[in-house]
Amino acid sequence: MSNKLFYPHFEENFVQISKHISLKLEDGRTKIYINNKLFRQCKALIVNIPLARLEKYDDLTSIDDLEQET
Repeated sequence: MSNKLFYPHFEENFVQISKHISLKLEDGRTKIYINNKLFRQCKALIVNIPLARLEKYDDLTSIDDLEQET
């Protein structure tokens, strides 16, 4: 017996969430597809903020806000 969980409605390494959204396990990572196109978004943003200007960024609440400020 395999140690994998069995879900009869899932194909191996593929799950159709809705008509437009699917998930695929590729290279050990779950990837999101929208209309069969890989959905890629920014997950991290690296910035170099001088300590003297740090307070300017106190009210930002998202990566998108930070990206627009820099």
